[in-house]
Amino acid sequence: MPTTPTTVVLPAVPASAAAARRQVCAQVEDAEAAETVALLVSELVTVALVEGELTPQDTITIHTDPLDHGLRVTVCDTAMEAEARMAGHGAVEVHRHGGPGGLGLKIVARLARRWGITSSHPGTRAWFEVDGLR
Repeated sequence: MPTTPTTVVLPAVPASAAAARRQVCAQVEDAEAAETVALLVSELVTVALVEGELTPQDTITIHTDPLDHGLRVTVCDTAMEAEARMAGHGAVEVHRHGGPGGLGLKIVARLARRWGITSSHPGTRAWFEVDGLR
């Protein structure tokens, strides 16, 4: 398990989902936990790309923070502030352009120990925590 926080800044392009997975999963020793972390990171990066209407000149920043019990991962985009609302069973759907939300955040809600999403200026921060990475 990582002992120090890390940060990586990636261009807002589809290939960044794979780059983010590699960066974060390199810090997870347990293979099963790495699969879960990879899925969660992919979902948050994809949500940022799709819902954020980002251009390749925009960036996505991935922060990892070790916790006593696991790992916290935060994905930050530079899009305009999001409107987040609670939807059934504690899942958040993000709607920036009136379209329906996908399943990405519902997957995060199901697999993460804790998670959240907040608007910041500029952009949106989505994070999750997972346990048992040793």
